[in-house]
Amino acid sequence: MLNRKGITLPFVVTVLLALIIFIPACILVSKVFRVSEQADNSFNDFVKSMIDFSKSDKNQENFLLIMDAETFIAAFRYPTTAEIQAESRKTGGGTFRSSGEKTTVVSTYFSYPAQCTALPCICLCRKAREGEAATQPDTKFISYTCEQLRCTMLEDFPLNENWGLSRLTKEEPRRVLIEMKKENNQIILTAKK
Repeated sequence: MLNRKGITLPFVVTVLLALIIFIPACILVSKVFRVSEQADNSFNDFVKSMIDFSKSDKNQENFLLIMDAETFIAAFRYPTTAEIQAESRKTGGGTFRSSGEKTTVVSTYFSYPAQCTALPCICLCRKAREGEAATQPDTKFISYTCEQLRCTMLEDFPLNENWGLSRLTKEEPRRVLIEMKKENNQIILTAKK
């Protein structure tokens, strides 16, 4: 005859240990996929909103875009590069704040990808990585590469120029207001950070 206490104690300990490991793992995985899915859906909605706006009679419209860290969006009217971000920095580091200090303009860009089979085209890059850098007097150019790239052709979309937007670190805002404005039969995209 088996002792009930001898069987239930190891069973209870095993179940508790399994729950202690399994529940946090499930929470972590769901957060990762939920965040990425939310940003993915936001990008899809942004593309749809751009197309709808181009066909509407409105002159201006805003869209609240959600982005994950280490991502950027690049829109191409021409098969060249799209500037993702440009900022002035004090010599020696830090963001530029005063007009009297020596500065360097840091410009990050993304080259026209092969996935864009027609123009205009808009791409969502996940897992952006810093690539080659080049410098000129008072300017540093940094190219970015992409581990996961998804591009969508924007048929009959009158984009005025190549455009980009990034969220390369978690410290940057997750939500960005994008202004779409019609001017001279073209659409101008502007990020309002």
